[in-house]
Amino acid sequence: MKLLNKKFDLEKFWLSLSCTQKALLMFDYDGTLSPFVEERDKAYPYPGVRDRLRELLNIKNCKLVIITGRETKELKRLLGLNPHPEIWGCHGLKILYPTGKEENIQPMTPIQEESLKKDINWCIKHGLKNHLEIKTGCIAFHTRGIKQEKAKSLESSVKKAWSNLSKDSDLIIKDFDGGVEIRVPGSNKAFAVNKLVSRYKNYISCYLGDDLTDEDAFLALKGKGLCVLVRKNLRETSADLWIVPPEELLWILDKFISVLKGEEG
Repeated sequence: MKLLNKKFDLEKFWLSLSCTQKALLMFDYDGTLSPFVEERDKAYPYPGVRDRLRELLNIKNCKLVIITGRETKELKRLLGLNPHPEIWGCHGLKILYPTGKEENIQPMTPIQEESLKKDINWCIKHGLKNHLEIKTGCIAFHTRGIKQEKAKSLESSVKKAWSNLSKDSDLIIKDFDGGVEIRVPGSNKAFAVNKLVSRYKNYISCYLGDDLTDEDAFLALKGKGLCVLVRKNLRETSADLWIVPPEELLWILDKFISVLKGEEG
């Protein structure tokens, strides 16, 4: 564990949390709560994470939210929690509530829908179908498991093609750790964080993430809560704290549990 932001008072954060005992805990999923795996449909949480999340869900005034690029129902299956936490999927375009109700936040325009179809067809035509993850308002092109030089070449080709095909659609192309994606504007983790922090004004907030897409969330929460980078290797980031999973991830989850239960100051 390493404090990256020397201006952030970590002890004061825990003390404030012990006094209020109200927490808004926001998590990315892939690479944060679960390890990266090539078979994305088998990306289950690190051992011990599910039990700790279940315990946090049972603590009064602890609001647990997963913010992910995945589809909401896919993430619900991987989490294996019943009841499950609130899930903001597709970078905030969809919300799946613990009650089972699902809400679509921002519908696509016809031009955006047509552009995404063209982007998908281009990848299929060039033999890249197996690299695609097609989601609501977003297409992700995955290169995890491919040698770095080839991965970068593929990502460059895809970005160039998508830029040309979608130039009149306002769609946004972004890199992530292990690929590139194209999505509708406004669908980013900062949107979700801002909405949640506004909703839970009197709660102590924390966001944990690993990816480049989590930097939007870190910037949105900066100065309002604790931003935690969760990954094996440190990279340039706006986060306040760096922890290495799974051991330090389990430690911080245990810390939240003990403080919110009033077991320590």
